[in-house]
Amino acid sequence: MNYFDDEYNYVRITNEEQQPSFEFGSTPSQESASYNENRDSIRDEVNDNPVENSSNQKKEEKKEKKENKENQESQDNQSSHSSSGNSSHAGGAASGGIATAGAAVAAAACLVTGIVSIGAGPMAPEVNNLKLTPHETSIECVFDIFTGTASYKYKVELYNDENVERYNKEAIIGHNELEFDNLHPSTEYTFEIFRGILNEESQEYNYESIYSEIVSTLDIGENVMVSFDANGRMGKMSPYLLKKNSQFDLPVNIFVPYNDEIFGGWKINGEGDNIQPGQRIVVEEDTVLVAGWEKLSAENISTTADSNLFSYFPTSPSSDITPVSNLMGLDFLLQNAYASPTSGTLNFSEEGGFVSTTKPFMGAISSIQINTSEDQNNSSAGPDGMVDYTMSFSSSPIYQKVTDPGETHSMAGGSSYIFVSSDDESYYFCLSVPSGNIEGCIESIVFNYRSPNKDNLEFRVYFDANGGTGSLPPQTITDNKGDLPTVETVGFVAPEGYKFAGWKVNGEGDLLSAGTTIGLSCDILLVAQWQPIDPANMVTLTFDMNGGSTSNPLTPIQVEKDGEVSLLTKEDLTDLVPPTEIYDFEGWSEEPIEGTLVSSPYTVTKDTILYAKWKTIGYSLGDSLALLPSGNSDETVISNLPDIGEFTYKYAGYNTTNQAFEFNTTDKAFFANNTALPGGVTSVIIKVTKPITLCVLVSGEVLDTWDYDDYNAYEFTCPDGEESHEFEVEYNMYCTYFRITAPEGSGDTVITDIIVKYKIES
Repeated sequence: MNYFDDEYNYVRITNEEQQPSFEFGSTPSQESASYNENRDSIRDEVNDNPVENSSNQKKEEKKEKKENKENQESQDNQSSHSSSGNSSHAGGAASGGIATAGAAVAAAACLVTGIVSIGAGPMAPEVNNLKLTPHETSIECVFDIFTGTASYKYKVELYNDENVERYNKEAIIGHNELEFDNLHPSTEYTFEIFRGILNEESQEYNYESIYSEIVSTLDIGENVMVSFDANGRMGKMSPYLLKKNSQFDLPVNIFVPYNDEIFGGWKINGEGDNIQPGQRIVVEEDTVLVAGWEKLSAENISTTADSNLFSYFPTSPSSDITPVSNLMGLDFLLQNAYASPTSGTLNFSEEGGFVSTTKPFMGAISSIQINTSEDQNNSSAGPDGMVDYTMSFSSSPIYQKVTDPGETHSMAGGSSYIFVSSDDESYYFCLSVPSGNIEGCIESIVFNYRSPNKDNLEFRVYFDANGGTGSLPPQTITDNKGDLPTVETVGFVAPEGYKFAGWKVNGEGDLLSAGTTIGLSCDILLVAQWQPIDPANMVTLTFDMNGGSTSNPLTPIQVEKDGEVSLLTKEDLTDLVPPTEIYDFEGWSEEPIEGTLVSSPYTVTKDTILYAKWKTIGYSLGDSLALLPSGNSDETVISNLPDIGEFTYKYAGYNTTNQAFEFNTTDKAFFANNTALPGGVTSVIIKVTKPITLCVLVSGEVLDTWDYDDYNAYEFTCPDGEESHEFEVEYNMYCTYFRITAPEGSGDTVITDIIVKYKIES
């Protein structure tokens, strides 16, 4: 257990049946271990050394005196209190009070919880359900007073004779919950309840003791800290606070290794042999567990950066540090460095620039070769054409210009030099030129590094829903690190009234959010952690398909106010049916018409409806075909089709008798667009009611003449009186024009609709 509080109160919901089997033994709770150790030592002390223990002797002496006095009082009051007194004691024992068993057994049992009984005492019937809970510096008291009268007054005292400490609190008729704090650890106190009876003559209360008991604050002992050192790697593991001389089971490492290494074990205070997770140590003092790392077998890899990579760099120098991400799997920072758009070289300005990396290579860098360009020998290069280049290697990310430690070498244009790393843990570099120097000009950079061989790595990751619903089989990971998944990816659903808070490796240690990278060196169990949600703070997110449909309707989502929801994409909606064939799903909007797209994840601030937003991906010419004149023998251009543009056609037109568009194929009939579509043609759908063979061609230029090609033709037979066919276009070129033709002399047909689909390139 981590004794450092998290930001929130995270809840462990136990459901053992839902936990998958886990081969790597889980670590027991350190809190339980400490408590059991303390309990066992106290029990042994009471049972094995009852006489030698001076504290117990004092308790027994005080107990004996008290019992003698109480026995005398008991004899005087036996007739009036025998039955009710027994009842009170039975209730007190059942609710956590002290039972009046044999002295040795009672003393031992009470010491386990830090309470010592001094006998039954004349507990009055009005005191019941007494429970004392000691802590290190406080004692909680819970009891009920039921049978008193309005003329009674009650008070509670907690006192220590040796230290002359006395604390007073008033009690009431009914349920009492009192706490005495600022007490001394491992100290014996007397807890006593007094009943005050009003003296009518003096109008003062006369108090008498109705119950007393000895209780001791807990002996927590000296605390020690177990902390973790990543030994130069990334990641976080919070320390543990333990009682001195506690047993501690070494946890699984989650520090992130370099690509070419794996966790080898823990070194106590950085010394000695590696000790593996799961082994138990005794913590006698503050201890630092230092992660030990072992190299994987590696092979030498060479990668060259040249104009192909430099072209992604800025084309002008800037005094601001500029990031460039994910080139060759690396992240770069540049200052006063730029790429020449003409020569494709990497240049440095006279202000003195640098290029560095903030994301590590796949393995440790062994050397970097710099090849300068002949262009460096120009007028800006000075009399000798020499430029001083400085290369610095590092085991940690470099966010600024670094020259120390580093090697500087003067290079002429058209020359090469290899900077060799002397550090086996060089995963980052910084290449720089001094301020005031002549401009540097690099043609290419060759990186040589050791790539890890991970062929033999294989770890199993198990998942525990921890009271949530859903299950996931163990996953096999063949890497030395991995990113924690989202709970949606795993398929777990939170218990009602809870939300996902993160993961705990093997159910303990730090709370880790999804996306956190952790190191892997053994099988692990990821236990989902859930955080309570205030029902009054819940809002509903509803989805409206806005004319479309899905075979599995989207149900509303309950989410905490200001919570985030990952919205479904087109790829997620595999059963989606658009409102019409010329629409495609684009995303979600807060408005049903003319709304702007919202981003994912979407923050839900109130009860909200999100509408499916559709983008136009084609034209449906069905209604517009009626605007065309009847069949013609000459090529005709028409431009009055609304929002569609200009078309050319021949031997085609609208038949007012049939109320449909016809191809009259006495001669060479065709229909083509003269206005380019907004995007490249992806398909053309033609619906006919009479058999005919039609051909569809696409082009990057206007197709305003007849041409027929059997390869792109389809024979409509209309077995049911109507037939539709989609002529799909292989989308490997950007064609914005189409043409529909029929073979010469094939007869008339009736076309009810022509749907042209296109794709707009982003």
